[in-house]
Amino acid sequence: MFGIYRLVSSLSSLWWRWWLWFLATIIFVCLIQPPRSNEFSSNTQRQLVKDNQSPVFRCQGSHSPHFVLFFTIWKRLALTQLVIQHHALLQNYFPGTISLWLVGSQGNASRQLGSNLSRVYYTECPNYPISDKHNCGLQRLGQSSLASNIDGVIIIGSDDFCEHGLFDLYRLYYCSRSFPQIHFMGLKDYVLLDMKTMQLKRLYFCEYNPISSYFGVGRFLSKSLLEAMNWTLWEDGLYQGLDQSMTRKLWYHFPFMDKVSLAISPKEHDLVVLDVKSEESDAIQQKQSFLLYGACQ
Repeated sequence: MFGIYRLVSSLSSLWWRWWLWFLATIIFVCLIQPPRSNEFSSNTQRQLVKDNQSPVFRCQGSHSPHFVLFFTIWKRLALTQLVIQHHALLQNYFPGTISLWLVGSQGNASRQLGSNLSRVYYTECPNYPISDKHNCGLQRLGQSSLASNIDGVIIIGSDDFCEHGLFDLYRLYYCSRSFPQIHFMGLKDYVLLDMKTMQLKRLYFCEYNPISSYFGVGRFLSKSLLEAMNWTLWEDGLYQGLDQSMTRKLWYHFPFMDKVSLAISPKEHDLVVLDVKSEESDAIQQKQSFLLYGACQ
């Protein structure tokens, strides 16, 4: 956490320094908390276990699922560095089983964001079209030596902060035999921080839509699903609408996706997923989420 404060203090702009201090404080209070493993585990198991019987896990013995957190980077480098440093701290909770894969487009400016952190990998792809950049970065991951030793990928935005308990929940659902194997997980709600108004809002789905009932942040895809999609999740040539593009491709190739998918509510598990919005383009994206997802405040 001290590294985050040193980063904020070094910024030359007083306004940026002020709101990043504010953001870092929220992260510290809401997200970076001591492990709540005993309480969290018991609460989660009550949902998974029927008739008070212990669950049987697919992840047996010493094997613990290895997840890769996938980020694409473009501008807002100070905020992005906070995001990367925050998620790199997850290695304290899941040693050796969490890696970060960064896809940048600004040369050394984006490459250096994770250069001093362990288990953080970087690749460079052109930024436009945006869907091509995402496919490029994901295919590079699939071709890397890292791919041979992972169980799934979690897609996170460069302005998103996820509490460590969310990944604990993903691991438990992925490993449990209480229901069929899960290959896709997504979120039904998250918290939006509007840096212009300094307001926090929780967005959630007003109604269930089996085609697109997941927000973009925190989407989990198993390695088996990624291999079946040839590590290509988005349609070519897109500049926006990537979440819907992924949904269309998955449902086109796998009409049974609802049988192997799980929608998770962070709020129901007392977890925080924070999305920071600070630019006009972010406001447009928020408006689109309301129209396309059926999201409510």
